[in-house]
Amino acid sequence: MTDLTTDEARVSGTVREAWDGGGVVDVDFTARQPLNGWTLTVDVGGEIINIWNARILARTGTTYELGPMDYNTQLPAGKTVTLGFQVEGDVRVVPENVAATLAADVATNAAPAPEPAPAPEPEPEGQAEPAIAARALVAPEGGALTAAAPLTTSMVSFREGADDPFGGIFVEGGRVTEPAGSGFGLPRDTFAPGPLFTSGAQIIDSAGDPAAIHGINWFGFETEIFVPHGLWARNWRAIMDEVKSLGFNTLRVPFSGELVATNGGTPSGIDFTLNPDLQGLNGLEVLDKIVAYANTIGLRILLDYHRGNPGGGPNDNGLWFGDGRTEGDVINEWRTMAERYRDDPAVIGADLINEPHMGTWGDGSATDWAAAAERIGAAVQQVAPHWLIVVEGVSSYAGTQYWWGGNLQGVRDRPVELPVANKLVYSPHDYPASVYAQDWFFDGTDLTEKFRENWGFIAEEGIAPILLGEWGSRLDTDIDRRWARDLSDYLAQHEIAWLWWSLNPNSGDTGGVLEDDWTTVRTDVTGLLAPFLNETRPAVPFSDPSVRDTPVTFTIRLAEPLDENLVLKFATTDGTAEAGRDYVATSGTLLFSAGETLKRVSVPVLPDLSAEGDEFFYLVLGGAGNVSASGTGLIADDERAQSRVPFVDVASTVVTSAANAAQFRVVLSEPAPREVRIDFSAQKDGAGERTDGTLVIPEGAREATLEVAVDGAVTEEATFYVLTVNGAVGAQIRTGEAVGTVAANPPGAAEVAIADPVTADPRLTVDIVLENDWGSGALFNIVIKNVSDDPVRAWQLGIDLPFDLAELWSAVLVADQGERVTVRNADWNGEILPGETVDFGFIATGGEIALSDLLAAADVTLAVE
Repeated sequence: MTDLTTDEARVSGTVREAWDGGGVVDVDFTARQPLNGWTLTVDVGGEIINIWNARILARTGTTYELGPMDYNTQLPAGKTVTLGFQVEGDVRVVPENVAATLAADVATNAAPAPEPAPAPEPEPEGQAEPAIAARALVAPEGGALTAAAPLTTSMVSFREGADDPFGGIFVEGGRVTEPAGSGFGLPRDTFAPGPLFTSGAQIIDSAGDPAAIHGINWFGFETEIFVPHGLWARNWRAIMDEVKSLGFNTLRVPFSGELVATNGGTPSGIDFTLNPDLQGLNGLEVLDKIVAYANTIGLRILLDYHRGNPGGGPNDNGLWFGDGRTEGDVINEWRTMAERYRDDPAVIGADLINEPHMGTWGDGSATDWAAAAERIGAAVQQVAPHWLIVVEGVSSYAGTQYWWGGNLQGVRDRPVELPVANKLVYSPHDYPASVYAQDWFFDGTDLTEKFRENWGFIAEEGIAPILLGEWGSRLDTDIDRRWARDLSDYLAQHEIAWLWWSLNPNSGDTGGVLEDDWTTVRTDVTGLLAPFLNETRPAVPFSDPSVRDTPVTFTIRLAEPLDENLVLKFATTDGTAEAGRDYVATSGTLLFSAGETLKRVSVPVLPDLSAEGDEFFYLVLGGAGNVSASGTGLIADDERAQSRVPFVDVASTVVTSAANAAQFRVVLSEPAPREVRIDFSAQKDGAGERTDGTLVIPEGAREATLEVAVDGAVTEEATFYVLTVNGAVGAQIRTGEAVGTVAANPPGAAEVAIADPVTADPRLTVDIVLENDWGSGALFNIVIKNVSDDPVRAWQLGIDLPFDLAELWSAVLVADQGERVTVRNADWNGEILPGETVDFGFIATGGEIALSDLLAAADVTLAVE
């Protein structure tokens, strides 16, 4: 972009974000002399619809004259003001002129902070544009929040064909400095990184620790409205914040095949005044936002294929096919969902089919659900091999009836088998007498024995984990309460994961955790679940009073008092600031009683360790006919954050003897807030001729590839190149040494067992990345990349490891003899096209691993077909 330098100031503009029809611009205005006032003329290419840290003084076409706010009018020499604005149209930044008033003593004789001003009065009649003004609350250093000049001139609008029903709304935004602190204990602290696995009767995380799943069902995507229920009554983020704050850590999200087949359907049942950021989205796009926010606040998501056609409950025929859908359709729809969400860390798995109660188990017929679950599960694993595969039961087995989806007696005789091991979870449903008056509630049957007979034996005998996918009740009767107590005791005794049915109050036979207003929490349910929820409740929920110490305060003011009550709704939406990470999503209703003109809304701001610069978000109002309005909240970055720098790590690598270079991955712990320069040296075997160089990671990037030339001559022993990071500007060195291994001559067919290797050896690189080390174990990720022009049909890797493998995914163990481990590709990831990668991983039984030492003794060999 064009820069402008005058005697008074230097101006530099950058288009930070751009999209079709608009964008966001940052402008650095640096005083070259002490200033006591300034203006900037700039051509922005379109219309400014939002602005921060400056105000609009005048406009001619796409050229604007901008002036300072109260708090940045006076600037000492060298001080930089970063202002920004959002533009509709063809975005550009062309500074044309700077006018300034010099003040030689501004640095030492700054004007005192102004006294707090009273709430502004209604504008006098006849003042220009009173109905479309919006003002900002700003905080001068050392001063209180005061009314300042207009923040933008288009913050209040009326939809086409609508009249202004009450003279206009003034929305005054706010500004606050980001609070200090690490944010430790907030709901955004996410679960352990990496996928979940199974070990015996337990679901475990990537650290090998039990993963407690205490979850809840939030239904609606499977119905005709194609979105979760309750969005007609409440903001979607506020609902999710409530879920996490109560202590639930997992959401089971039912969906229909039709949602996928129609690419999201046409949603309805949304109050867009409470959910303005969902306007114009289809159902899958709404689900995208829910999944992304789940990751932000540390919720897991289990996707549940609830039924084919939109509606309530399972498929009408009690099978996974029929009603116009084949098993092939179900597989295609699952593959679509797996492709869409396989890389979202919040999504932990696939509940293949909800309550296939008319299915059989293990009889080989067309309705054999055990066989179908293997086919559907294998198809999902081809796309998302790291997901848990959740298989529900049937209703009848060997003449014994139980709840729909709750009968898993057939597992003893005919267990489900999947291509990727340690991923299978069985999931029964269990309900009380109020749902259906089963005989066993009244004939003296021991309910614990009933649980054990139908599904509990799977967990008790260590066959596989159990995830109780649905259990719930209104708890209105003694019989229901006894069932709930017996079942919760059984779950606790055997450490069984569970998902309550449901969050929704509109579940006819069970009710929900929320009352009909979608806000009031049923304490009888949370009291029952308290022993579990106390384990997974965040230490500092968003509702905690300590979170509310640093709010951005918005003032909503009517231009004139009304003779009757007025109700407006409001909700926050993201700008560059993110809900759950930078501020707490806030929504609700404002009641202006007759004669009342002023209301305030406080939005809590969260501590954030990232140096992200100033950020903003919006408060959007709606209601009162067709009126809508919005204001901007600004979060000024804590200056202490600017001194924080990311860590830099360099990963060791392995290449075949045919390669002429080793590619090392250099990764920052977070995107670079400014350019990072890394000085390095490389030596063959750590003692040969030294090669020095410098690598630059540009601002905003997080990783780069460093290529070091190697001697690719075929040898009987592996050769090593030691890469050392000698210094870094803009980053702290955390892992400063890595080893590039040129693999030895590939072993003979007797060890590798891949027939007819190609004569033109494809060049592959192998990155071995130590993702996590918790002392008693470690998580490794292996990335194999084809850097040649020839495709690979199959691959096999041999490596010496000073530990055993506790878990292995996306690869098949061929041999484990002493320290020598040999693995090959799974059936679905053997082919590597030119330029493409495959990856697999494993959990080691040992920890406190020095990766360079491990690779030095690893004797890595790679063979391909």
